[in-house]
Amino acid sequence: MSDGVIKSVGRIFEILEFFDQERRPLAAKEISKELGYPLMSAHQLLKSMYQLGYVDFDAPNWTYMPSKSFTSILDWVPDIIERETSILDFANALNRETQETVNISKRIGTQVRIIHGLESVHLVGVSV
Repeated sequence: MSDGVIKSVGRIFEILEFFDQERRPLAAKEISKELGYPLMSAHQLLKSMYQLGYVDFDAPNWTYMPSKSFTSILDWVPDIIERETSILDFANALNRETQETVNISKRIGTQVRIIHGLESVHLVGVSV
């Protein structure tokens, strides 16, 4: 784990990545063994995730699985990525068509930050 990462936060994401890899319900014992965590730590992390509603617990089988509420907190992400991709595609097409500089900017307070820039193919001359 990287320096500066809070251990329990890193472990939660490692658990979620393991669920993504396995794509099935997992027992704390499996997670502990695969990720090299103490069994009690795996239990406590999964119990916290369960209490927060981000994993479901199947008591008869002692297994956990990411919950529907966990997936729903991220359901907006594909829309944002698609919208940003469309904007970037438009900027690239505009730059190709006009061969002029095209910048996508974001206002931050009283300043403007260029978040994506495409340069003109034409030379720029400045006279003083």
